[in-house]
Amino acid sequence: MHRFRYLKYALCVALIFIGLKIFRNRIFGTFDPISPGVTFTLLVGGVTVSMWKVKRNEAVQASAADPRFPQQPAAPAADASLKR
Repeated sequence: MHRFRYLKYALCVALIFIGLKIFRNRIFGTFDPISPGVTFTLLVGGVTVSMWKVKRNEAVQASAADPRFPQQPAAPAADASLKR
């Protein structure tokens, strides 16, 4: 489930949207045919952004492990005996 990191945020927004829609329909008695499309778009958007971010992170990690681009060694630790 780590691949769908942003799905929970999209789901929260979709549930808030649905709750507000139900509340509005109870007060005004209107029907909104656009609501299913908005809900679907929010969920698909959350999955899409999550998958895009995962692929982007995997590409960054792959380029970091690429032998053509060697990593710089860490700086040596300061030696306590050199300090006076």
